[in-house]
Amino acid sequence: MDDLRNTFPIIPHESAGVDCCGCIVPVIQGNDVELRCNECGAVVGVVQIGILRDLISMIPSAGD
Repeated sequence: MDDLRNTFPIIPHESAGVDCCGCIVPVIQGNDVELRCNECGAVVGVVQIGILRDLISMIPSAGD
């Protein structure tokens, strides 16, 4: 799980149009990952862990 948390981009919850100062963080639930706000606890989506890892791997690193 640490590798997923370390590579997941910082996404402000307010970018979804809500009044919240939190950020969306991945929370592993079995084979799925809940995309959950670390401030208010809202779940904004659920994705299979393999698919999310593949999507994250397509994001260029800041040092590239």
